[in-house]
Amino acid sequence: GGGGAGSLPTGDAVVRDILDAISGNWYSVKISGKINANNASIKHRYYVRTKKDLNEMKSIVEKVIEDGGEKIFITKEIEREELIKKADPKDFFAKIL
Repeated sequence: GGGGAGSLPTGDAVVRDILDAISGNWYSVKISGKINANNASIKHRYYVRTKKDLNEMKSIVEKVIEDGGEKIFITKEIEREELIKKADPKDFFAKIL
């Protein structure tokens, strides 16, 4: 895939959509079926930077990268909610793609 349409083409499309809606040139869209946006059960690996003792996190740690003032590690595949329960609110974490 590419980098997207860019700001000018995207802005142009948004303005045209707004003008179409204002002038009555719009089409109804019917969505059939249920859309499930619940990602709670999907497991991922995460990059985590914390100040917590890694012994408190050992059940989710796959690989320790740094164990100094800040501890940096990669989690096992876990649900996001499980990580949130273990982590401190000040911790940084990002899903690994």
